[in-house]
Amino acid sequence: MIITISKTKSALLIVWTFLLASLTFSLGAIPLNGLYRSMGRLYYWLFWLAVAGALFSLGFPAMAIGMSTLTLLVGIFNEVRRHGYTNLTAGFISVSFSSTLSFVGAFFWAKWNQIKWYPFFEKYISENVLKYLPQTEGGSFNFDVKQIIVQIPSAVVIVFILSLFLTIIFEKKLLTWLKSPVLYKETLQAFRLPDSSIWIFISSLLMAFIKSDALWVNAVGLNLLNIISLMYFFQGLAVISFYLRMTKATPFWSSLIYILAILQLFIAVVFLGVMDYWFDFRRKMIKKAAEIKTHK
Repeated sequence: MIITISKTKSALLIVWTFLLASLTFSLGAIPLNGLYRSMGRLYYWLFWLAVAGALFSLGFPAMAIGMSTLTLLVGIFNEVRRHGYTNLTAGFISVSFSSTLSFVGAFFWAKWNQIKWYPFFEKYISENVLKYLPQTEGGSFNFDVKQIIVQIPSAVVIVFILSLFLTIIFEKKLLTWLKSPVLYKETLQAFRLPDSSIWIFISSLLMAFIKSDALWVNAVGLNLLNIISLMYFFQGLAVISFYLRMTKATPFWSSLIYILAILQLFIAVVFLGVMDYWFDFRRKMIKKAAEIKTHK
């Protein structure tokens, strides 16, 4: 009976993976993470290798590449965690490997098909993106296509990071549904970047906005700034989450604050995450709570 339930749930997760990955790439990582546990390591890798091969042979190369990349991302993340590494370390290794493989694959694909990336993206953005953006009174756009194109590398990395972020957020509930033990108990509230990350943030900020004849300096700076800002956004969310737990906020207020933080206050939350490097807000909250408890 247990085996039947396991197979049924695995089948549901496979369907969810295809549906969610097709609708929003990052969401497909959530059921994939469950499949890694329900199918086991060996069957996970063999099954999705077979799926990728089948999609290629049926004439769906884009879907095959997308599913292969997502499978690698989630699989490597879990493989690294099995060796006792933290979510942050495992995520860094997984995202780095998946991103590198994607960029190298894209490079050779473009070489093979004699495609030049800049004109390709310029045409695609002009035809499919700019028409949905606001225009000035003269009919021109407020957005520089070149600035969008040079930030595509960081956009790819950010999609991978968001995929793992969603995986971690929903992992406990998914494993509970699968009746599988939760092996990794790190929470968002404990998330903190290494102290050295602040220098990456400062350096990328300078490189992104400094006036330089070397265009690659601004391009590298912008891409680094996008990625590190997202990571500090997560750290800011961790501070907010910790505060909500300490104050025992109700689910309603917690949900409202999270929605506002994610949809409306991105830059403010990034700033909170950066400031946490100097002020260590969570340590101060713990100390304050201990003092209040002592005086009672």
